Amino acid sequence: MRNEKMNFTADLDAKGFAIVRRVLDPEACCVLRDLLGDADVAGTRGMLRIPEVMHLARSLLADVVRPCLPAPPIPVRGIYFDKRPETNWLVAWHQDLTLAVKERVEVSG
Repeated sequence: MRNEKMNFTADLDAKGFAIVRRVLDPEACCVLRDLLGDADVAGTRGMLRIPEVMHLARSLLADVVRPCLPAPPIPVRGIYFDKRPETNWLVAWHQDLTLAVKERVEVSG
C-alpha cells in the first residue's frame, strides 16, 4: 500500500482529492458488512459508538490520511449510508463539506 499512499498525497496536492483503493481487504469488508447490517433508514449516525468502527477509524483509516495532515487525525463522526442501486435517494450526488470542530476560530484569508 506504500505506492498507493504516495499516489494519494500526490493526487491530493494536484487535484484536491484522491481515491485510495483497497483500504479494506475483502474479508474485513465482509466482517464490517455483517456487523453493520442493512441500513433501514437513509443513514445511521453515531457509528463511532461501535467499538469495531472506532477501532477501524483510529487505526487503518487514520493511517491513510496521516501523511497529509500536520497532526494525528481524531475521528469525530461516523455516519453509515447503505447506498444501493435499488435504493431511491432523493439527493443528487454531492460532496459534503461540513467539518466537525471544537470551536469556531476566525483566521485571516
